[in-house]
Order: sequence, then C-alpha cells, then structure tokens
Amino acid sequence: MPPVLAELSAGKFQHGQFLRQTKTGDDVWIEAAYNLVMQNGRVVRILKIAGDITAGKFAAQDDENRLTAIDQSHAIIEFERDGRVVKANENFLAAMGHQLSEIV
Repeated sequence: MPPVLAELSAGKFQHGQFLRQTKTGDDVWIEAAYNLVMQNGRVVRILKIAGDITAGKFAAQDDENRLTAIDQSHAIIEFERDGRVVKANENFLAAMGHQLSEIV
C-alpha cells in the first residue's frame, strides 16, 4: 500500500507533492491535500484537492541540473556583502590549495 493510502487508512490528513503517472505513462506532479470525510468515527470518503505542478517541478529540475553543471565545471566562491566568505566549491578549493575551514 502506498504511504499516502496507509496514512489515510490510519485516519491521518495528508498534504504534499506527489508524483503520478498518466494513462500513457507520462510523469505528472501534483500538489494535493487529502481530507478525510468521517461518519460515526469511520472514514467514508476521501476528498482530494489537487493542482498540477508538473511544469514548475520540471523547471526546478532543469535549474538544479544547470547549477550542478556550473558547480562541476567552474571554481566558485560565495561572499557576504561585507566580504566574508560564505562557501566555496571543490573546484575553487583545489585551484587555490585551501580547505573550506581555512577561508570561511
């Protein structure tokens, strides 16, 4: 039994982002709230309110992939406005010969 159904069967409200598949096998992401309709202490129905967030999820995945590619191919250091180092990636540390603890 999927985790959402198990939690609902136990009488627990559920909310979150869920991956589903269409009849043709395509991935669809939804943001959904599953509300229990109770009668005499029993769950008689489950009311699902959902919206399609697939485009946003795919855009976020593309952004994450792009950032990963940049991080793997460039030396990057991040500063606060006052000049303090916040973080640096492995490429930067290797190029400069420092450990992160030495520059943060």
